[in-house]
Amino acid sequence: MQPRRASYCEAMILRAISHVFSRPDTVEPMRAVLRELLAATRMEPGCITCELLEGVDDPTDFAFVAEWRSRTDLQEHHRTPHVLTAHARMQDLVADEPSAQVYKVIG
Repeated sequence: MQPRRASYCEAMILRAISHVFSRPDTVEPMRAVLRELLAATRMEPGCITCELLEGVDDPTDFAFVAEWRSRTDLQEHHRTPHVLTAHARMQDLVADEPSAQVYKVIG
């Protein structure tokens, strides 16, 4: 039996990793903002999976790991009202500028 080949759709799935640090005094409000963003993001049609992570040794360290059907879906995500609202609410909570990277699966 030959290995199954990935379909075009599977091959184009993107993984986005977003990283943000809250200030030590804003961990709870940041966690609340990010949980609201997580719930709304999971409802988007292009979102395959989305997880919110918090550092085990550093509770100010948060990361989103999400899989998206396409780059277009990810770009549309960044223009949604829930993302724009979350970014505005995070302005006074962050210790540094958030970062994000997009990856494709290669193995």
